[in-house]
Amino acid sequence: MSESAETKTSNVVPFRESRAGHAIEDVASVVREHPFLVIAGGIAVGALIAALLPKRSTGTTARLSRGARHLAEIAGTAGLALGREVLEKGEHARETGRDLGRQAKNRAGQAGSQIKRQGEAALDRAEDALGIASDASQKLLRKASDLAGEIAGRVRR
Repeated sequence: MSESAETKTSNVVPFRESRAGHAIEDVASVVREHPFLVIAGGIAVGALIAALLPKRSTGTTARLSRGARHLAEIAGTAGLALGREVLEKGEHARETGRDLGRQAKNRAGQAGSQIKRQGEAALDRAEDALGIASDASQKLLRKASDLAGEIAGRVRR
């Protein structure tokens, strides 16, 4: 039994990956990139089919005519639906982009304000430090001058 099972599995030819998925993705990407072109194409195909079909027909021609018109209607409706969906998603993406841009602008403004406050605080501290250093250096200069005067007075005596 195991031999026949092995024989059956070794005789199986693997199928190639379905290309239908790729075709659907390709068509969807074209529709996303060019929604108005797809809508216009659906309308043009419907008009072309309607123009090529005889106005009055019987039997097989009438059935073909109805089928072609039905397919044209489906194509036009699908094109419109896809176009609307693409437009809605585009509007949503635009709004999302605007929101993200506003958030980034607000954050950048907040960061700039914070940096400005910190810079002003650092400048205030630096000015305070310079004032303290200036006072200290003046005191030190007075002390040095006083000491120099005392030393000079002692040396003269």
